[in-house]
Amino acid sequence: MPISLIEALTTQKISQNTVVELISLTHTANSDLIACVEIYSNLIKGLLINDIDLKNKAINQFKALMIDEEFRYIAETEKGSAYGTLKILIQEYQKGSSLQDVIKLGGDTDSNGAFYGALYYATRDLPTKYIKKIRKTEVLQEYLDRFKHYCPICHVELELHSRYPNYVCGKCRSKATDKDGRLLSFSNIDFSGGFQARYNDTQEIYNSHICYINGIECYANEARFGGIVIEKLEDN
Repeated sequence: MPISLIEALTTQKISQNTVVELISLTHTANSDLIACVEIYSNLIKGLLINDIDLKNKAINQFKALMIDEEFRYIAETEKGSAYGTLKILIQEYQKGSSLQDVIKLGGDTDSNGAFYGALYYATRDLPTKYIKKIRKTEVLQEYLDRFKHYCPICHVELELHSRYPNYVCGKCRSKATDKDGRLLSFSNIDFSGGFQARYNDTQEIYNSHICYINGIECYANEARFGGIVIEKLEDN
C-alpha cells in the first residue's frame, strides 16, 4: 500500500530493489512474491488515479500467474499465503464484494481484511463506525493531511502535485496581475511549450514571471508537460 500511494500521488518510482528489501523484512523475496506486490500495487494505483488500463493490467498479470501450476496450487490450498491472499483480493474485487463479505470467508482474515480494506476503500470513504474504533486517529489524520493540497490563496482543496506544492487554483489564476493591478494572461509559446505572459487589455508582452493574486506574490511558469502553472512564492 505505501508503494502504491507514493507512486500514485507523487512522481517518484519505487525501484524493484526497494520492493525486494521491503518484502525481505517479513518474507523470502522470490519472483512470485515480487509479482504479487506489483499486481496489488498496480491495482491500487489504478483505483487511486482512475486508470482503467492499469487496473486491467493488474488483472491480466494475475491471470498470467495463475497459469503456473505451482503458484495456483499454493494460492488455492494455503489460505494464509501471500498467493492465497492475492487470489482472494482479485476474485472478490471482480465480484464487487464488500469488506464484510471478505472477512466472512474466514482463513487469514487479518491479512485479507487489511489488504482488501485498503483496496475497497481506495476510492470510498471509510465508515465513521470504523474510524471511531481506531486509536489515535488524530495522528493518522495528521499524516493523511500531508497528501492533501489547498490553494494557497483561497484555500479550496485541489489535487496533490508534489512537483508544484504551492500551485494556485484556476479561479485564483484568472486574477493574476502585475504589481500595479493590471490583469495578466499566461500561455505556452507554441505546441512545443515555452512561456509567455501578456497584459489582458493590450496584449503587449509582460517580461516577467512574477505576478500578484490578491496582493500575494506568485510565480508563473511553464508546467512540466505543457500548460502553465502559478505558484505562491514562499515567504522569506
